[in-house]
Amino acid sequence: MRWLLLCIVVVDVLVASFEVITPNKHLLAIRGRPAILGCEFTPDTDLSNLVVTWQRQEDSRVVHSFYYLHDQLDRQSSNYQKRTSLYSSELGKGNASLIIAAVSPKDAGWYLCIVSNTKGTGRALMQVTCGASFEVITPNKHLLAIRGRPAILGCEFTPDTDLSNLVVTWQRQEDSRVVHSFYYKQDQLDRQSSKYQNRTSLYSSELGKGNASLIIAAVSPKDAGWYLCIVSNTKGTGRALMQVTYGAYYSEPRISILVNSSALKVQFETEGFPKPEVTWLGEHNQNLSCHMEIYGQTEDGLYFIKSIFEAQKPVVNVTFTLKNHLLNQNLHRPVFLSYDKDTTDHMIIALVFLTVICFLLITGIFWLAIKKQKKQTPSL
Repeated sequence: MRWLLLCIVVVDVLVASFEVITPNKHLLAIRGRPAILGCEFTPDTDLSNLVVTWQRQEDSRVVHSFYYLHDQLDRQSSNYQKRTSLYSSELGKGNASLIIAAVSPKDAGWYLCIVSNTKGTGRALMQVTCGASFEVITPNKHLLAIRGRPAILGCEFTPDTDLSNLVVTWQRQEDSRVVHSFYYKQDQLDRQSSKYQNRTSLYSSELGKGNASLIIAAVSPKDAGWYLCIVSNTKGTGRALMQVTYGAYYSEPRISILVNSSALKVQFETEGFPKPEVTWLGEHNQNLSCHMEIYGQTEDGLYFIKSIFEAQKPVVNVTFTLKNHLLNQNLHRPVFLSYDKDTTDHMIIALVFLTVICFLLITGIFWLAIKKQKKQTPSL
């Protein structure tokens, strides 16, 4: 009977022992993905006394805390705010695992899982390292290419110092045209689209560092569109997409002034891309609707604009404005002219009269010269 009682006591002691364990002592977390730090403890169905604390071992920063049946994050490190959680429904089963969202290299280090309840207190240690699965990214999903400047299409990938297996291909998404190719440690441009010949290059010295950015020289409107950066090496294969739009600053407007007997015309001509917003403003900055635009396209795809304002008054005080919203370009060119219509009409009449007089004089002089020559010619 005594032996049986002793066995029961021993069994009770073993069952009542409390432990905290991390099943995996090391976790390889992948950058940008969630990481689950496993932690198990001897459970107690009554959670009112449960305290779970995750800390960084090296500096005791609080990663996550739970007590009084709720997350308690007032003292949580700012590096982990809105990035951590527990499996709350699993706490009664002894699961204190921590989820960290969007892992970054700063999350690497040693973590302590500390748990206490009515059955005891314990802690367990685990190490987290951060690695990168193979990925290809375009840091900027949109690029505005400017006429007359090179365009740099950024692309980064998980590097491998051995370039013998590296393949980099840039393509137009809409029709799979090859923009640039690199493999066997050199550019391979046999299948390159004719529109990109002698216009593209990579930063060859940066390929070992994971930089597959493409440089396009002398961009034109036809270069606008969607581009795919496709990279593969011994670590994997991936692709990333980006959009290129094109813009050209409008040239300094060229002014012409046309005067006739009934009106005066002020005309501006300029070229750029895309189509601009053009307005004429009056003396008090009011919009003037009585003007005309003529659009066309030059050989290199620029929009040619001719804008004309016709004034019926002898005094012109207007401002030509042009806005290229894509490039945030704003041009304002004021024009002030004053002329006397009567004087202009009289000048035109006088010019016509003088022209007739000059014509008659020249004709008379020519006739007299011929007559004199005939008199001087001896008869045979």
